[in-house]
Amino acid sequence: DGPNGLDASERAKGAINNLSIILTVSFARKKLLLDFLSAKFAPEIIDNLSEDIDIALDPAEDFLSSFNVVSERLNEDETKVTITVEGEFKFPEMINALVQNKVLSFGKQPPKVMVLPSSRFGDPAVAKSLRALIYNKIKEAGLRSVDFESAGESVSFRIKSNVTPTAVERQMLVRTAVQYGADYLVYIDTESDSRPFTQGGYIADTTFIHTILRPNGALILGESITSERGSGSTASLAFARALDSVAPVIARMAIAQLYESIYSDSDV
Repeated sequence: DGPNGLDASERAKGAINNLSIILTVSFARKKLLLDFLSAKFAPEIIDNLSEDIDIALDPAEDFLSSFNVVSERLNEDETKVTITVEGEFKFPEMINALVQNKVLSFGKQPPKVMVLPSSRFGDPAVAKSLRALIYNKIKEAGLRSVDFESAGESVSFRIKSNVTPTAVERQMLVRTAVQYGADYLVYIDTESDSRPFTQGGYIADTTFIHTILRPNGALILGESITSERGSGSTASLAFARALDSVAPVIARMAIAQLYESIYSDSDV
């Protein structure tokens, strides 16, 4: 008998059960990633490349921003462990890993992506820093970026209560993307309410909206709104600090939507 009144066989059985649950949880992480990609990608990709995907996305926890075991259950004769899990995913990081490990490829001529900030960003340097951040993510995944400097000065339309641009606004974006030979366009607009702060300096309540558009067919593939508050000694500094805080979020969301739109209906 052991210290808790259990004989060696019972302790061994308990240890085996615990190990089974640990191994099952580890398997569940990988299964969860594959199920997630199955909902995002064409079936041919998952059917043909599941083993390669499993290798590229190891360890699975690196691609999960959260993971929880909702429930776990042993059957009556303790020969089967059933667990239910949930998680949140780092989709851009997953794509990067799959591309870098040669599991996925955008081909010999990868799509060209244009990032177009609205002229309402005001300070060209601020808009340029946001473009650079997104372009770095684009290049990491093997896509091509469209470099330009002046296009943002001629395209600008207001954020409305409805995120989606009107037909006229969409055509303006399409013409700009076609002019620069872009296969995909990420348009980023902003509105900012800057006002003096009672304790000195300024506060800027900002809203950023990005729209993912494919010029071929003028299709809207994704869109999202992000809000942030910034503070600084001037109104422009307050806006810049708000953007600094939210730029990584914008980049992550926009790139994830871009990846999804490229691969969701493709067997590349």
